[in-house]
Amino acid sequence: MEEQLAEVLATVTPVAQRVAARMLWDLHLRQDAVQETQIAAYRMVVVGPPFPDRLSSWAVTVAVRKCIDVVRRQGSANIVPMADLPEGGPPPGGSPHEHDPTRDLQDEELLERLRVALHHERRFRVLKLWICEDRNGREIAEVLGISEATVSRDKGQIIQRFLELHPEHRQED
Repeated sequence: MEEQLAEVLATVTPVAQRVAARMLWDLHLRQDAVQETQIAAYRMVVVGPPFPDRLSSWAVTVAVRKCIDVVRRQGSANIVPMADLPEGGPPPGGSPHEHDPTRDLQDEELLERLRVALHHERRFRVLKLWICEDRNGREIAEVLGISEATVSRDKGQIIQRFLELHPEHRQED
């Protein structure tokens, strides 16, 4: 039974992690959903009916349901219908890091490392407006007094530089 459980968890866990990463923004909620999916797999091995032929399909279905359950348990206070979200504003309920006093220090250190890695002040300002302030190309162009085409080129060069520094994130075609 232990071998069967290990085999099932080896299939179920990565699937559950991918589903949770796509559905949940909070690391702790993702971990909860993955663990609950693993518990459901354990129950199927120990007492439940036999697994379906496609274990990965079962894992996706269960992981999606567990993600939804985790969000429901968290409470509906932070859930706002999409139509009620302010255009371009921050999401309601604040940042997932709003209670972390070290977050600002970490952000500043990360920004300084990015500034050094980019070797270009304008591209760094484009990155900061794009990622930190969630501005679109037109807004960035207006703030920096450059064309939208320049912003678009800078974004492409930022992505290219990131992929040079982190080739593990490059998607294979």
